[in-house]
Amino acid sequence: MIKFSLILTAPLLILNVGSLRQLKKMVTVMQLPRLTDAQYRLFIGPTLTVSLKRFFPTLSQEQVTAAVKQYQKEYDTKGLYQLDVYPGIEAALTTLKSAGYQLNVASAKPEWVLRRIIDKFQLNTYFNGIYGATSDERVRSSKTAILAYGIEKKRCFTKSQCDGWRPLYRYGWR
Repeated sequence: MIKFSLILTAPLLILNVGSLRQLKKMVTVMQLPRLTDAQYRLFIGPTLTVSLKRFFPTLSQEQVTAAVKQYQKEYDTKGLYQLDVYPGIEAALTTLKSAGYQLNVASAKPEWVLRRIIDKFQLNTYFNGIYGATSDERVRSSKTAILAYGIEKKRCFTKSQCDGWRPLYRYGWR
């Protein structure tokens, strides 16, 4: 059987204006300098810790951790419910699964968030593995580390074991 890794990021989910509102609220609560809407949109994709360090390089690790917790609190109560699956995604997943592909999903989002999103949209039956960042975004937060974690969990340690494990690259996953 061919193994196929599908990377869940913006291509599968539409992040609407609610996500930008949550980022703005986090910035206000943390008393950080306000950014432009274009800058806020650049937060989406990398992990939150990466974006915080990029746009607010003087933050201490404690401040970054506090900002992540603030954002996650808002995301857990509001943001999770402000997403939609693109039209046609379920049909595409069904086609791939029916063709014998083993689908896996990885995201820079914390793994618990990714699991809740997949549960919310009832996509669980399509995926053999779900891989995301650690909750604190410290141990496993880079996209490379998350992909390595997925490969490790699939017990894919040698090239021959990994043959056919083809990540679908999108938005900077390499």
